[in-house]
Order: sequence, then C-alpha cells, then structure tokens
Amino acid sequence: MYSKPADVKQPFSAFPSDFVSKEEKLTKTYGLKYVKAIWSLHTISNPVNNPQYLRYINCRQFAEGNYDTGFVWNRLGIEGDTSFMNLDTTSINRIAPIVDSMVGMLTNRQWKLECNPTDTVSKTKFDNYRREIEADMFLKKQSDQLEPLTGTPLVPKGKFIPADDQEKELHLKMNFKLDEAIAMELALKWVLDNNNFTSESVPQIFRDLIETKKTAVFRYYDENRNIRVERWDHLKLITPYSVYPDYKNIPYQALTPTYTIGAIAKMNPGFTDEQLYDIAKSCTGNNNNGEWDSAWGLNYAEYNRYHGETAGARFNNFNITVVNFYFLTPVTKTSAVKISAKGRVKVEEKKDGYTNDKGIEVINKKKLYRMEGYWIPTTEYMWGYKMTENIERDPVPGGYSPECELPCKIIAPNQFNMSNKSLVERMIPFEKQLLLAWCKLQQFLIEAMPPGMAINQDALLDVIQGMGEGKAKPTDWMKLYKQTGSFVFNGRGEDGQQLNMPFKDLTGGISPAFEQFMKVQDYCINKMNEVVGYNTAVDASSPTRDNGLGLNQMAQQATYNCLRPLYMHGTSIIEATGKRLALMIQDSIKLNNRAFIDAIGQSNTDVLTMGKNMSFSSSAIGISLMPDEFEQAEVQRLIELAIANKTLTSGQVLSVRQQLKTDIKLAGQLLSYYESKNQKDAQAQAIELQEQNGQIQIQSAQAASQAQAQLDQVLTQNKIAVIEAQAQFDIQKIQMELEANIKLQMLKNDGANTVAVINNEGKVDVQQAANEGKIVSQQVATEGKMVDTQVKSMSDHAKVDKEHQHQLAKVELEAKVAPKPVEKKK
Repeated sequence: MYSKPADVKQPFSAFPSDFVSKEEKLTKTYGLKYVKAIWSLHTISNPVNNPQYLRYINCRQFAEGNYDTGFVWNRLGIEGDTSFMNLDTTSINRIAPIVDSMVGMLTNRQWKLECNPTDTVSKTKFDNYRREIEADMFLKKQSDQLEPLTGTPLVPKGKFIPADDQEKELHLKMNFKLDEAIAMELALKWVLDNNNFTSESVPQIFRDLIETKKTAVFRYYDENRNIRVERWDHLKLITPYSVYPDYKNIPYQALTPTYTIGAIAKMNPGFTDEQLYDIAKSCTGNNNNGEWDSAWGLNYAEYNRYHGETAGARFNNFNITVVNFYFLTPVTKTSAVKISAKGRVKVEEKKDGYTNDKGIEVINKKKLYRMEGYWIPTTEYMWGYKMTENIERDPVPGGYSPECELPCKIIAPNQFNMSNKSLVERMIPFEKQLLLAWCKLQQFLIEAMPPGMAINQDALLDVIQGMGEGKAKPTDWMKLYKQTGSFVFNGRGEDGQQLNMPFKDLTGGISPAFEQFMKVQDYCINKMNEVVGYNTAVDASSPTRDNGLGLNQMAQQATYNCLRPLYMHGTSIIEATGKRLALMIQDSIKLNNRAFIDAIGQSNTDVLTMGKNMSFSSSAIGISLMPDEFEQAEVQRLIELAIANKTLTSGQVLSVRQQLKTDIKLAGQLLSYYESKNQKDAQAQAIELQEQNGQIQIQSAQAASQAQAQLDQVLTQNKIAVIEAQAQFDIQKIQMELEANIKLQMLKNDGANTVAVINNEGKVDVQQAANEGKIVSQQVATEGKMVDTQVKSMSDHAKVDKEHQHQLAKVELEAKVAPKPVEKKK
C-alpha cells in the first residue's frame, strides 16, 4: 500500500520562509516560529543523552580531576572481597596539572591587536611618505656637493635622512603609522581592557581548545550601548550543522544563558507578576530549581490570594534558561528609478511586487539583516524581538557590504562531521589505567605483611605434647598470619618423613607485583605525554637537576611546537573578533556614543571620524605575537656578543632591545643592519685613515726634500763663502808677497848702492849694510814659510790654481820692479 505523496507546495521545514516581506519578518509571530524551530531542531539532534555533549562534559571533568571513579570497582573484580573497602579511589589528577601547564604556556605568550590598513587611502599616504624620504635622500646627496659652494643646505639641518635603502625600509617599518591606525589600536585596547578580555576570556579560550577543542567568543552591545566581548561557553550555544571549523555558513545562532526570575523581570519590565509566575512554574525541577511547593498553588490568582505582597519573593531566585537567538535573513529593497537624459534618478522605494510604469525601472537589491530576540523555552514568552541595530558591515566602494555576520565567533579545529578529539580526550584512557594501577598498589600496601615465621605444627606438637591439637582453629591461624606474618603448616620432607624443624623465619614484605604496577604507572604517564606531545621536563618552573639547561629549553620548545596549532586557532578567533570590534567602534563614533567617545578621548575620536571610510575589518586588524623568552634570550645573546666585539654602540643596543619587546623579526633586522652599517663605517674610517697616513707620509717626504734642499743651499753658500774667503786670503797673501818682494828688491837696491858707496867710500858701511840685508832676508823667509803653511791647508785644486796665479803675478811684479842696472862711475 503506497503512502500519500508529499505536497511539494507545502514547506517541509519548520522554519518560516525567507522570502516573505520585511514587515512580516518583523512580526512577533514570525520570530516566535523561527526560534521554536531552532529549539525543536536542537532538542531532536541533541537530546539529554547526546553522546557529543556527554563527551564534552566528560573531558571537562577529567581536566579538573572530578570525574566519576566508579568504573574502578568493576575493573578490579573485587565483588565479595571486603579487603578492597579501604581503597581510596580518588582520581589521580594527572591530566589536570598538564592542562594547567599548557594553559599557562599559551597565555604567557604575549600578543596585541595591530592595525595595518591596506585600503587605497592608507596606501597613498604610505607611498607619499616613502617618496618624501626618497626625495630627501636624493637632495642630501646633492646638498653634500653644493653646500660647500653655496653655503645653503638643500635639506633642513637635524632632519633624519636614511643613509641607504635598507635603513629607509627599517625606518618605515618602525616609525610610520597612520594616525587612524594608532587611534584604532588604542580604542581596541580600551574595549578589551574594559571587558577584562586578556585576563579572563583568553585563558578560557585556550582551556576550551585543550579540553574540548572548541571555543566561542560573543560580542554585543549592552543596555547602555557599551561594547561587550567575552568568551562564551559553547555548551550553551546552539548552532546548525556545519562542515567548516569556523561555522562561517550557518544562518542562525542561539545562546542559552541562565537568568533568575528577578533578572528576567529587569530585562523585560513589561512582564507581569502572573507571567513571571507562569515562567517559574514551567521551570520547576530544572536548572537546580526545587520542586513546586504545593503552598504556591496551581495558578497565580490562588497564589496571590494566599501570599499577597510577598508573592514574587517565593520564586525570585529560580534559574530560568533563556534562548537568546540571532538569525540572518535576506531583505529585498525595491527602488523605482526614472531614466532621463541625465541618467538614472532614484524616485522612491517601493513595496515588494511593485510593477514598473512607463519610463520607470524597478531595481531589486537583496541585503542580509540580522534579527534577534529572547525566548523562554516551551512557552509563548518572547521579548526584545527586532532587527539588530548598528549591524557592523564592511565598507566597500560606494557604500557598505550587503553581507553581515552573526555575533558569536566559533572555532572547532579539525572537526569532521561536527566532531573532533581534544588533547584531554586523548589522555583519558591512560588516566583510567593510572587510577587502576594506583588502586592495585594500595591493595599491595594493605596486604603487605611484617616479617614472620613458618610454624611446623607437627614438629611443634612433638615438642609440646598434647598442647596444640584441637586448640587452634583455622581462623585463628589466619588472624595470626595477617597480624604477624606467621603461619602454621604440617611439613614433610621429600622422602615423606616429618620435618622436625618447628620454626622457620619468613621475610614478609610487599608482593613483587608491586614493582610491576609501579612500572605500569610510569608507562601510563609516558604514554599520556606522548599522545599530546607534552614533555615532562616542562612540568616545573625550574629545570631538573639531571638535565642541563639546554635540554630543558629544547623540551619546552618541543612542547611549544606541539601547542602551536591550538595557539594559532586561539589567536585566529581573537583576530576575527578584533576585526568586528573595529567596525563596532566606528559605528559607536558615528552614532555619537558619548560614553564610548569619552572613554577613548576626543582626539582619537576625531581621528577615527576622519578615517571612518577606512575598512578595519578585511585585512587591517591582525594579531602581533610578542617574542617569547627563548626568542628574546637568543637575540639578547647576539646583542651581548656584538657588545663584546664592539660592533654596536650603546644607543644602537638600546634601540634593538626596545624593538625586541614587540617584534622579534624587526629587532633581528635592526641588529643585522647596525652591525653591517658599523662594519662599513669602520672600513671607511680605516680607508680614510690610510689616506691620511699616505698624505702625511707625502708631506713628510716633501718636508724632508725641502730641508735637504735648504741644507744643500746652506752648504753651497758655505762653500762659496769659504772659496771667497780663500780668494781674499790668497789676494792678501799675494799682496803681502809683493810687498815683501818690493821691500827685498829695494833693500837689494839699497845694498847695491851701499856696496857702491862702500866701494867708493868705505868698508864699514858695506859690512853694516850686509848685516841689515841678512836680517831682512831672514824676516822675508820666515813670512814666506808662514804663508806656505797656510797654502798647504787649502784644497789641492785651489792650491794649484792659486799657486799658478801667484807665480804669474810674481813674474809680472818682478818684471815691473826689476832694478835698473847701476852705472859705474867713471
């Protein structure tokens, strides 16, 4: 028998149609139908015993160490054995410290939200600043050549001008920042700090990723229009099926917070006491609420008649689950456009179904809108249903994007078919085995016996006749063994003969299996670390004594590498939230939200107002990771090495260390640039010093040459003076010799005359004249010897020359002064 075919004209979904008019979508009937469909689909797909929900709960219990340990009793197989009643089955809590350590490692890595706009306006400003610097660099080169000639610099004194392209790029990275971007960063920081996001929400985000590998962040406006952002428990979040880890294609979300009746009354002052009574009665026994008191009656009229003014106080603290739902729906806007000679002119907006008149063109544009509201499950009470105000939309050329997003960001890394496996879930089997081994170790400790004796009953009876037979019961011997470690036996040897040794010492102690279970515990701990990539060396804050500092750093770095995927997913959801917060900030300023404007300052508000057309959502907002301690230590080591090698100045060291606090990559580039620059400067100084030394050597050689020339000149002048003095001396000598020869000739003449007189007049006069002539001759000879001695001291050449001239002069003189022959008297 065939079933009736389905009517394809009837909607098969419980959700209302998306193709109805905007006015119908704003009705309470439409909103109530939509939220009931959300709740119905959720309860069907996620019942109370939903395996995925139970897995999340189980993971959180193991992560906190408060899981149910009842499974141990069945695994030990101890039914009927009362010795196990004293076992402590409290959880070992090995997973809990690992989770705490991982959360600490992830939250210790500092980060900040940065704004780096890539729109055309920002790009133009950046390019203009770059060109300005390049122009200054060009003018600086020209100024170095022209300033000595003109005396006027082409660039202002004291203005920073990069020396090369590498320094220019570093300067742009470190110093250029748009005022709009700086103001947005300050506004984002204020929003995050105002919501304690870094101190409260961020650790919870990373803990969620470790425990359940799923987390969510919720952003919204509160009743005072302040921006709120917080981590949201995904167990209290309703979503449809999605194949994406970030749930980007889902059309709705529903948050299920719990409020008291009093809080609900404040949220919706329109609720009457009777309505609050009905809401409280519908939630009896749920959310840790007590049972409905029979004294409260079956209806509000009866209840109010008995309790009067105190009626509301009875159930004011009841916890009520509220569905805070959001869904996206397309809204078609129909516009009538008149075509004229000047082009298209918008006439007015029309309702759906408008048919065009003559000369009128109809344009239909679809735009996504977000609807929101509150609803009490299983009731008809709904409030706050409306189209979301100030929907954050990305600016696009000519206006804003028609797309919008739901307010809750979700991330579930590596999910397949809406399921994944967290680090805690990987460790749970070994945690259970660890607890089982611990219980067995307790059992061995309980059953451990003190050193005792083996008592040979037969041998003892042979010694003590008739004292043991029938006197002791088996239970007595068992008590003796349990309490003292001793027992009684009937011993016979291999030949069957009775052993006469009545007592034998027993070692007692713990069962050898105790050590085996200790190894089982170590094995479980090691496997637990292996399946999550956690290294025991990072369990404590200080390195172990057995391992060196380098090994512990390597172990910690290996754990960081294992946690890196979760860290990147955590920062990605923070980054995505930051992009939407930037748009909410712009909307708050546009709508003149005085509380927000006063909080961030009027100057920042003015800057953001001027840059309101700048998109801070697509690629402007990003996470900047601060250097961790290992990265900083590595750069610090390089800095210390540079200081030791004297390749950095104190100012450069300060600049690198300042940059190291925020950007490890830029700090490394700056360090490399400074070292390269200083090396080039040192080489240039060495070349300049060599050139100066060369010039000094040339100048020294020139000075030495000039000194030698001056010395040669002095020596030449001295030689000339000596020669002139020698010539004067020779002249004087010749004059003296001539005078002496003249005197001699005169004396000879006088002598000859005297001889003639003597001959004529007497011999006495002759003898006297002869004596005087001898004396004169002796004087002339002496003076001649003195002159000859002086002449011998002269140079050979000068001597020969002078003697030759002397002889010539002498001959001439003799010729002039030769005495005339005396005529004899007749």
